[in-house]
Amino acid sequence: MWSPGEYLVIDRVQAAAGLLVFCAVLAFSRWRVVRFAADQNAATMAIVAEALTAIGRGAGQSAGRSEGLPLEGSSPTWWF
Repeated sequence: MWSPGEYLVIDRVQAAAGLLVFCAVLAFSRWRVVRFAADQNAATMAIVAEALTAIGRGAGQSAGRSEGLPLEGSSPTWWF
């Protein structure tokens, strides 16, 4: 079972031809990032990086569940 703030849920959907809607929601939170993109490659990866930066985990700071590394200065512990 998820705990509040433990997961960043990421999804995208094609809204129209050539238009994707990207949404990242912090589990059990009202915090979210919604962006539009034209492709599923570079633009989407840039949006993922933007969402992680917005919650305080920038590029090169990803931590896997097996590493057990908390996000610096955060509460609760974050896993990516």
